[in-house]
Amino acid sequence: MESETGLLTIKYGDFHYSLSFSRNGWLAAELVQYLDEVIEAGDTRVAILKLLGYTMLISRERPERIADHWIEVDLAARELTTNSEVVRQAVEQEPPTEGQPYGPLALRRIHAVLDKYDFTVRLKKR
Repeated sequence: MESETGLLTIKYGDFHYSLSFSRNGWLAAELVQYLDEVIEAGDTRVAILKLLGYTMLISRERPERIADHWIEVDLAARELTTNSEVVRQAVEQEPPTEGQPYGPLALRRIHAVLDKYDFTVRLKKR
């Protein structure tokens, strides 16, 4: 998993805010557990900047799905679309297997955030 790439995209308004990982792509899925901070923030754009950092790409078009783990979040529609096995494990409430770099707490938190805000999750094949 260390050599896998990752991409997290959050659509807010007319823009897509994206952060890519050239290594440790599973981190894109792990960031999903902090969506509640973005949703509950007084200024959503500032909260997205804090979550994704200042190295993200901002564009009107959705970026190409070329990462090993890509996650797209549409805040207005409360939809998350992904090919990430990490999110799949969280949604299906499966425990992490040996050798995976994330623990059960991250999976439970991802599930809790998606459930709390009633996200529709669309799981795509890798």
